[in-house]
Amino acid sequence: MTSHPTALYLLEKAEISVWAEILGFVGDERKEYFNRFFEDQTVAAAVFKHVEENEILYTKCYNPLYCWILCLSLGPFFTGKDRKQQQVSKTITQLCSYYIYNILENHSREIEDPRDVLLKLGEMAFTGVSEKKLVFGIGDLIQYNLQPSQFLSGFLMELLERADSVRSVVYTFPHLTIQEFVAPLAPFLIAHPRKILKLLCEAHSKEDGRFEIFFRFIAGLTSPQAAWPLKRFLGPFLHQTTCEVIECLKETLIRVAGSV
Repeated sequence: MTSHPTALYLLEKAEISVWAEILGFVGDERKEYFNRFFEDQTVAAAVFKHVEENEILYTKCYNPLYCWILCLSLGPFFTGKDRKQQQVSKTITQLCSYYIYNILENHSREIEDPRDVLLKLGEMAFTGVSEKKLVFGIGDLIQYNLQPSQFLSGFLMELLERADSVRSVVYTFPHLTIQEFVAPLAPFLIAHPRKILKLLCEAHSKEDGRFEIFFRFIAGLTSPQAAWPLKRFLGPFLHQTTCEVIECLKETLIRVAGSV
């Protein structure tokens, strides 16, 4: 079905007698992917060693797409001249921050205001998480005032969909985890406290777990270390915004603890 933790509860409702397990990478296949991704085998070995030593990252590597994200995000740490002074990503939030950072570094010249585009993209991603929507049409882009561009293609994959012999272009994030990371960026890029609270209240209103990963990322982004890579292109996150998010998370934890 899925590797997404919030979807596991669906298994309880499945009344079927036949099961199939679809495996991703196992054993040495993970290492082989890293060796093929990097031309420099020294870099490949260093990146894979870092991943292998991190249980969370290594576990994610059964998914080929996660291997791709890991290679894109971690590669620069081991190829740059100042790699010894840099602290390599160890958490999923830090990893995703550097994934977005690399896109911005390669495509930011193609857009006048990357912060504004990421805000709109984050709001669309948030709506997608709220509505359990993974595929977006041109109408969704228009709704959030987003224009198909080389810059946007760094975040969204363009697919050709066919329905009743009619072809149309649709868009999707490379992986649900990326959508769930871009979604919590929106609150940090909004300057108005009421809009921030509105988004967080909407997320809290859903009790089926669809926002579980969203809240993990939004908590992670309150860490200066995790948010630091994005500041170069998106500017610093407002201190007031971070405080609003932290207070909201505290209230949620108190409420959850009180209901146990």
